[in-house]
Formats: sequence, structure tokens, C-alpha cells
Amino acid sequence: IQQGQLSAAEVDEWLDAHIASIPMPTSWQAKAYREKAGAAIARFQRWAASRDAEVLGTEVAFEFTRELSGVRLRINGAIDRLERVESGLQVVDFKTARVVPTNRAVRGLEQLGVYQTAIESGSFAAGDRSAGAEAVYLGNEYASGQPVTRRQDALSTHPHLGDDPQEADYPNWVEHRLAKAARIVAAGEYPAIGNEHCQGCSFNAGCPVKGA
Repeated sequence: IQQGQLSAAEVDEWLDAHIASIPMPTSWQAKAYREKAGAAIARFQRWAASRDAEVLGTEVAFEFTRELSGVRLRINGAIDRLERVESGLQVVDFKTARVVPTNRAVRGLEQLGVYQTAIESGSFAAGDRSAGAEAVYLGNEYASGQPVTRRQDALSTHPHLGDDPQEADYPNWVEHRLAKAARIVAAGEYPAIGNEHCQGCSFNAGCPVKGA
């Protein structure tokens, strides 16, 4: 589907077969799931048709290393879609969640930041620069029918977010957060940390952050 190699009829046939392979408690749930998935695919197709960028690959694997806080990190993963635009390589990550985060939240989304760091580390080609990243929320759409998108600026454009005064000690906010994660893993201690997700958490009753 990502590579545009299936016709509309073939997409419907593939989706019907996929839904049929998933055990569902009731037929109406299967129908609702089919409609939801079909709508998401339709949004993707509209989005893909509007793109003006060279697609370098989908599910593009990467690996890079960093030494931070005295710990050598090896990071690997795969990018949903990698595009080449005039200013460099652009990351696209597809989301299926119904809840769309704020623009501010996506500007500091670590997943996209790590993908950008992979580009800057030469995981794909030496000298490539990141042109930023885009999260595409296929479960939601604008009035135009296009999926809702959120943008993360290139690290070279906005290297620091300013949320932590210690961030300035690092080349960018991603390396600062990777260093914090490295220290936690190296110490082997994982303290509970309060954040915006606490309000709806099912474990509040037994969480030390909540005084339990």
C-alpha cells in the first residue's frame, strides 16, 4: 500500500482477508474495525497522492552508536517512511491512535528525534542532514479529508527545546535525553516520575509519586 503497487480493488481484497483472519467476538465489531481501517487507508492514500518528495524507502532500518554520560549506546530501529526533499532527508511516522497530541508534544517526541539523529549520524549516507520529521495521524482527519499531521523541526534548525537548563550542555535535546536514559539504565534504578499521563493512569493507587 505504501509503495502504491495495489489498486483500490486489491486494497479492499487485502483488507477483507486481513479482517477475516482476526478473531472478533461479534460481527458488528469486525464491521466497525473494517470501516475504521478502511478509512485510515483512504486517508493515507489521499496524503500520499499529495506528497511532492522522493520516497527513498519504507520500513527503513537503521543503527548508530553514541557515547553519552560514559555509556556507549547502540540504537537501532526502523523508520516508517524516508523521503528526500530539497533540504535533506525527511522522516515520516504513521500513527493509528485516535488521540492526537499537541504540536508542542510532538516537537519533543523522542521517537522522531532519534530518527533524526540516525540521519545526522550517517546511518543512511554520509553527509546527509535531517530535514525534520512528520507524524501522520491516520485515525483523524481535517475537513479536507487529509490526515492530521504534526511537525518536528530539523535538529539543525531547533537543536534545543529549553525545557531543561542542562540541555544546553549537549548538541541537541535528543542527545540530552539519550544521556539521561543512559544514566538511568546504567544505574539500574527506575524511579517513578510524574507526568501529564498520571491523571488517567490505572496504577495511581499504588504509585509512589502519588504518595501510596
